[in-house]
Amino acid sequence: MNAINRSLQKLSDIYNGWDELVISMTDAKHINESKLAVVTKSTLLDRKSTYLVDLSLIKGKSYLETLSKNSRYQIRRSIPEYESS
Repeated sequence: MNAINRSLQKLSDIYNGWDELVISMTDAKHINESKLAVVTKSTLLDRKSTYLVDLSLIKGKSYLETLSKNSRYQIRRSIPEYESS
């Protein structure tokens, strides 16, 4: 049993009755879904990719400048909506 599954087993022992667990920023190869289900008595409901940007590679530009024209447009269009809420 790997460290993640051991940790889940310990959490399961301590917090009996939890209803949700979110594991983020973890490579799927480190989580054995069959062991996860046995340890937590649960089902994997969703798996989403997580994206990251190495800001050290941008060097002197704003992040927006590195995006496509359409992406910049969509972000700039959505900023007022977020600011007003």
